[in-house]
Amino acid sequence: MASLLCALRPFQVFAQASSSPPLVPAPSETHQGVSAAVPDAPLPGQRLPPCKKPQVEINGSCWTLVGDEVPPCSDVTYEWRKRCYAPALGPSRPFNTREK
Repeated sequence: MASLLCALRPFQVFAQASSSPPLVPAPSETHQGVSAAVPDAPLPGQRLPPCKKPQVEINGSCWTLVGDEVPPCSDVTYEWRKRCYAPALGPSRPFNTREK
């Protein structure tokens, strides 16, 4: 059950696990209610094409189909063509530390 919760709420888990601001805001911060449509532009920190499998490109950014979830979508997913998708995170940035 915990792994399913993490799969459906990756952005909220990320936001809670880090003391710094998340790269991608939790979808509940970017849309109100349920079954919000996929945005026309990428979200901040969202992966851009080319997308890695099983991700798909929608409106110029990468999205992951959320299993068999159908609209109305949860507050952490977006609706596109009567299916629910979660934004895919972009590649992580390398640490920029220097040894002195």
